Amino acid sequence: MGLIVPKHKQTAVARNRVKRRLRECARLELLPALRLRAEHEAPLDVVLRAAPSAYQAGGPDLCADVRRIAARLGGASGAVSGAVSGAVSGAAGRTTTGTAPRGAS
Repeated sequence: MGLIVPKHKQTAVARNRVKRRLRECARLELLPALRLRAEHEAPLDVVLRAAPSAYQAGGPDLCADVRRIAARLGGASGAVSGAVSGAVSGAAGRTTTGTAPRGAS
């Protein structure tokens, strides 16, 4: 799993806070869903990218976005194929994710 948190004219402290929150949310929500998915389908490499609104969001809001993304990626392969060509957004637009089959890069 990769994580991209652009500066978006914020301080290093704020940027690191968003990174820590997203990493923890991914650990709790995204990685278990990807492990379940990998039992039945090819594993994925996932990259989360924080939007500017992620700096104002609280931890529970970011986790809710990651949970929605995990549900789409961990579900049917149709949801994943849509994500491969573009990006899947969290409901509030605070995070996006790009996916690719492992080893496809």
